Amino acid sequence: MNIVIIDCAAAGVSGDKILAAAVHAGGEDLRLRVERTIKSIVGDMVFYFEDAVENGLRGLRVVHGIHGRKYDGDLVEAVKLASSRVGLSGWGVTTATKAAELILEAEKEVHGEGTLHELGEIDTIVDIVGTIKAFEELGLEGAEFFTMPLRVGSGHIESEHGTLPIPAPATLQIARKGNVPILLSPESHEYTTPTGAALIAALTSGKVAPPAFRVKRIGLGIGSLKLDLPNITRVIIGESNGLIERVCVVETNVDDVSGEILGWLFDRLKGVAEDISFVPIFMKKSRPGFSVRVVVKPELKEEAVRVLMEETGTLGVKVFKCERVKADRELSEETVRIGCTEYKVRVKKSKSPWRLKPEFDDLKKIAISECKSLREVMEEVIRQVNRNTKRK
Repeated sequence: MNIVIIDCAAAGVSGDKILAAAVHAGGEDLRLRVERTIKSIVGDMVFYFEDAVENGLRGLRVVHGIHGRKYDGDLVEAVKLASSRVGLSGWGVTTATKAAELILEAEKEVHGEGTLHELGEIDTIVDIVGTIKAFEELGLEGAEFFTMPLRVGSGHIESEHGTLPIPAPATLQIARKGNVPILLSPESHEYTTPTGAALIAALTSGKVAPPAFRVKRIGLGIGSLKLDLPNITRVIIGESNGLIERVCVVETNVDDVSGEILGWLFDRLKGVAEDISFVPIFMKKSRPGFSVRVVVKPELKEEAVRVLMEETGTLGVKVFKCERVKADRELSEETVRIGCTEYKVRVKKSKSPWRLKPEFDDLKKIAISECKSLREVMEEVIRQVNRNTKRK
């Protein structure tokens, strides 16, 4: 599993610094590709990445002539249009849109429905769409993103709304909505901007505790201002061993729910739950019942709780945060010959210990087609896949 940690602890995060850090992690080829991508958004305006050094650390800095340049229309729609123009994937469009929505909602909550000056600047679109494009080019759509606490600074800043305190009110609102931790510091500087905070929230959902991983790439984005500390944001890309992931166990006990409702509950939780089990138990006054246990990813915990309460009528649900240990595995499609026909079978393979597990639905189709027992088909599929794997 790919792991991405965005290190904002040194000098916070802004849109241009996280963009530069993501591009720096990919090397010169990625730098050229992202520059071309952003040119398709800004046209003939100046934009490029330059090599830079901060406190002896080499990285990239964004150089552009688009600060203060405006666009017409709504930020969210502008980001969607730019995302489509540069060919972002479904994950990319969703993530970029979420970042834009966080900024728009925060600005409206802080300043009301009047003119939202900062939202009309083109560099906001460039920072959001360019950063997501860089992560896609690095093949990180399915990665787990984590953040370090955002250094936010203190003091005040001048804006088109007048003098505002630091952290900026919009930045605080985004951190609150995105569950992103912040680190207050006495320095009089705006280390984290609303755009930077929104990208962190959209990418990480506030997750701060990555599993153990091996470092594969490091990117360093350097800000344009000279500070008393390194004005950098780092992107650390790694790979975990695939053994440990964080999950939540959602559990409730019921003694007044029929088997039909439990079957329906199972269907309702498909696509939400990683695992579902119904364990027979005895409850108060020796009444027979069931312990309903659902394993979900942390971000789907609330959805699982809602479904359990709606479908069972339970008045209480227990939630446990825990770690799940999984074998390092992969899913592949294998070709096997059963009788006189070749079939495609999806097979899960774990490396340590070595084990094969064909998908039940594929085995079932073959068993029906060949008029053979399911066990006979399974044993033959495993034998052929083992043989083919050894040949490779």
